[in-house]
Amino acid sequence: MLQKRIDAAYLDKIEEKITEDFWKYQSDKCLQEKEKLTIKLVAHQKTDTSYMQNVDIVLELATKAYDLFMRRQDSRDRRKLVNLLFSNSTFDGKTLHFTLQKPFDTILECSKDGKWGG
Repeated sequence: MLQKRIDAAYLDKIEEKITEDFWKYQSDKCLQEKEKLTIKLVAHQKTDTSYMQNVDIVLELATKAYDLFMRRQDSRDRRKLVNLLFSNSTFDGKTLHFTLQKPFDTILECSKDGKWGG
């Protein structure tokens, strides 16, 4: 859209509908706006990429948590994994009671009822 405005202004300049100075001013203004928008777009694309990478990591952890836990020999590593996934864990001698941390609680609920994405 900005490029169309620049092109239209250039045609007006060629047809002498606007002065050279006015065309230069408007052209520079549009190019600066185009540059600002390009910078914002790149920033959003980087954010989207980072967000998607984080989603991939969380989903991978959610699907592989059991295997990761079982492969860990060091109890400190196991505790880190448990603390990452759960909060308010208690054991009454027979049963382990727990609350999943976010977003793992949401992943579990979505997998139960099949309602992904709202």
